Amino acid sequence: MKVSTPRVIKGFGYEPYVYDTDGQEKRITAVGGNLFLGTPDIPAYKSLFPEALTPDKTISISYNSTNGTVVVDDNQRFLVGDRFYSSSDYDITKRTFTLSPSTVYHLRFSVAGQPVNNYTPPDKGFYLVSLSDTNYNPNGLPLRAEEWNRPDDFVVADIITDANGTPTIYKRKLDRMEALRDLLNKLQIVYKEVWVDSAGDDRNDGSQEAPFKTFDRALQLPKSQFYTLWNFYETAQNLPLLFIHLAPAQTFDLSQAVVLNRANVYIYGDATNKPTITNQSGGGIRLRWSGLYFDNCNLDNSGGRFVIGTGGMASRVSFNACNISIGASNFIEYWIYQHYHVTVGNSTITKTSTGLLVNCSGSALDYYRDSNTTIQDSAGTALTDTDIIGGIVRDANGLPRNVRSNIVL
Repeated sequence: MKVSTPRVIKGFGYEPYVYDTDGQEKRITAVGGNLFLGTPDIPAYKSLFPEALTPDKTISISYNSTNGTVVVDDNQRFLVGDRFYSSSDYDITKRTFTLSPSTVYHLRFSVAGQPVNNYTPPDKGFYLVSLSDTNYNPNGLPLRAEEWNRPDDFVVADIITDANGTPTIYKRKLDRMEALRDLLNKLQIVYKEVWVDSAGDDRNDGSQEAPFKTFDRALQLPKSQFYTLWNFYETAQNLPLLFIHLAPAQTFDLSQAVVLNRANVYIYGDATNKPTITNQSGGGIRLRWSGLYFDNCNLDNSGGRFVIGTGGMASRVSFNACNISIGASNFIEYWIYQHYHVTVGNSTITKTSTGLLVNCSGSALDYYRDSNTTIQDSAGTALTDTDIIGGIVRDANGLPRNVRSNIVL
């Protein structure tokens, strides 16, 4: 018997969001003629997959034939959720394992040491388990079954030993974007993925082998222009899902006014060498019922407002693992009868002048910030959320009337 769980539609009919059973607000999307909950929230999906921060996206493992052990090598860095891990954080005895002949193993990593099926890992970190262990594998699942991986406990490598105990090691590729592509293809969601590199050319096709040169060019996919009340042509985003990969440690200037119309655009930098996005030339992004997501980027709005509302009912701006520098202008600004959702996670916000992160001008605002985010002035002095959020309307008791937040504003 299939049991349905209640989900509550919020808003006044213009916002395609519902509250899921976990209390989280998620977007509804039509996929293949069916309604699907939460698909456009790609950062949440992407973080479900681990990622090895190595050129081949695998964790290096060595075999010692003298004592018949395998060891996870030093300085193997990887991401789980938004947290960095390194194999060197664990004593070598905790990542060295003795092998038996004619056995099939999973070498796994556990964030919390929670049970997998009926098997409880010995501790947090790396552990080795045989597929013949009926607690670990009561249903006799094959080596590569999709069911093996969880966000908090996943397979690092498959190890098969022969009759002499000599192993063949198959390292798992831990690549978030590759796993996400597979998910989107299974869900039959249309998306485009492009790369930007200052050594590229805007006449290229934007592929990894032939990247665009400018950030503006990537935001203008596909080209579809219309006339606006501001008396110039803006680019409409007819592509529902766009991923932009920026080359590490480079600076990209947003020089034009670009409209994202009913689109979700995800901008990915590099976790160790974040690229920088500025708008020194006065460019800005205008959102219309769209989502804009920054991941592992440095952001500097010293050239003026970065995100501007132009009919942005339920538009979203999200920052993950970003360094945000706010100058004299507001980073995000919109006006009456609009509604924005702004989330900040694992980031540093530095207010260098009088600007705000968000000025909602009395309109509705959903604002969420995690405890790993730092808010400070240019001298490094701690600031509060009210120093970077403007346009709050308060009642007689001083409580915000137009802002919903997980932080007391």
